[in-house]
Amino acid sequence: MKKTSIFKLAQVKVKTAVDSGKLVKPDNCEECGKPQKNLHGHHEDYEKPLEVIWLCPICHRAKHKRVSRLSLSASPGARRFQEARLKLFETRKEAAVAMGVELSSIEKWEGGSRTIPAYIVKLLNCMEKIQITLI
Repeated sequence: MKKTSIFKLAQVKVKTAVDSGKLVKPDNCEECGKPQKNLHGHHEDYEKPLEVIWLCPICHRAKHKRVSRLSLSASPGARRFQEARLKLFETRKEAAVAMGVELSSIEKWEGGSRTIPAYIVKLLNCMEKIQITLI
């Protein structure tokens, strides 16, 4: 099945579920918490059409911007590193400063052209846990 048709099918299923009352759209964005009448149902996985995150248009655009910045050609380890880095830092430069490494190292790790050292993986995991705890 084409990605476009999976996308459209997921949208139709969400709309039908909301219209029937099976799925309830909240009043606030799940990302920023602001009240919003025009929430978008964001799918992390189109194969699970009724599992959505309700986002305001601004947060929804930002979510897609973060996802599109991930390198799809990179190895699973490099993609995991990118995902974690994007959750914590807006730019690669911020990440390099915070982790005490050269910017070129971040670029090579995310591109998959260089193995990510174990201590960096542990550091990033700790940073993620701390951020989750603080939020």
